[in-house]
Amino acid sequence: MRARFVVVGITLVCALACGGGGIVPVTPADKAVAYTASDVARDFGTFTVDPSKETWELEREFDGSYGLSYEYDGTNDEPVLYVQTLLSREKDSADAGITRSAYEIGASIGMAGTDTRDANELINWGTSTCQILVNDGNDVGNLCLLQNDNIAGMVMMVGAVWTEPGEATVALQPMFDKLQTWDPKGMPAE
Repeated sequence: MRARFVVVGITLVCALACGGGGIVPVTPADKAVAYTASDVARDFGTFTVDPSKETWELEREFDGSYGLSYEYDGTNDEPVLYVQTLLSREKDSADAGITRSAYEIGASIGMAGTDTRDANELINWGTSTCQILVNDGNDVGNLCLLQNDNIAGMVMMVGAVWTEPGEATVALQPMFDKLQTWDPKGMPAE
């Protein structure tokens, strides 16, 4: 599925743009920040989530910023559900802009050939943007690129789709609120 190519594209671009520091343990507090398959199941009510299909990673970069990665791969399930959330707390808004651009480049590489439709009315958070993913003329998911001050991120889901104005903001608001104070406990002291 194209979702795999998005992961590879984003990972490659982020590795080149951001460098790497080290993987640290993901705590329950870190997991509580991300928009996950369980959140999609709550919001849409049509999915059963299998925790064995979730992967988490928390990385500290050399510059002291850190990123959280979540993926749920239910692409072989019926109904299909794929969710990816990438979140990064950067040193400043300029670095967050660079990271957001890296996410955007990675998504464009990974989703080459995928039809999308701009749907920025779905989200209102900083300079965030949102698209609807289209397959055979049907809306099948969303790609939201996020930035607000020193926080950058991406939420992509396939199998569920936000279509109404403000719908992504409402769904992601708990994540946005938690991001304001998120401080990973697994981060070693500088």
